[in-house]
Amino acid sequence: MNTQLKTLFEVYRIRKKDRHELKQIFALLPAGKQINFLNEFPQHAQVLRKIYEDMDQERQMLLWNALRQVDEAIIKVKQEYPA
Repeated sequence: MNTQLKTLFEVYRIRKKDRHELKQIFALLPAGKQINFLNEFPQHAQVLRKIYEDMDQERQMLLWNALRQVDEAIIKVKQEYPA
């Protein structure tokens, strides 16, 4: 693998799964486009960072919704079957 690409993965904290996919794409690019990809990597990393943030927010909202539903179900059961 290109050492510059590996360094960029570390600097921009690219997730392991994405590293694998980006390495495969990079390997298929002609030499000129590989250079462009490396030069434009900060922009690519910024897009990935935004995607990571959006996914984390969505995951957090789903988790809170699930917890709220569990809490509501517990309250309902306690009301139906008081101790």
